Amino acid sequence: MEGFKPKQIKALGLLATGTSITDTAKGIGINQSVIYDWFELAPFEAGYNLFLDQMKRDTEAGLLSLSKKAVKALEKCLNFDNHQIAFKAALRVMEKVQYKRVGDLDPRDIVSKDCTYPVYDQSGYKTDDDLDLEQYEEACKELGIDPYQDDL
Repeated sequence: MEGFKPKQIKALGLLATGTSITDTAKGIGINQSVIYDWFELAPFEAGYNLFLDQMKRDTEAGLLSLSKKAVKALEKCLNFDNHQIAFKAALRVMEKVQYKRVGDLDPRDIVSKDCTYPVYDQSGYKTDDDLDLEQYEEACKELGIDPYQDDL
């Protein structure tokens, strides 16, 4: 992953697999406050989201390859009382993986949201959102990101 330090890449991998911030920090030999600081940076947040997205895709591909076996196992589980708890637990885990939210993968999208503000009419009703282009361009510049590049 271009633009990341080795410890950041290691942290992203650990965090995306569910390792806590505390354990991740211990594992790579830094203070956990550093990880919180990294999450304030749009490229790091996007990198984390990219790791999550890839893990989700890998998991979904693995689940698809197991679908025939899963149907057979489901049939067996439904016939025996002692398999019901295991089956319910497995379903719950798969639901959690399936519905894990993956955020923005492009740091520009994260910066854009941070630089967007609601617009209200005279009655106080929100009518639109307004991107502060100057703030957006400055934030991208600070991060070394081209605000209008099509691909990172």
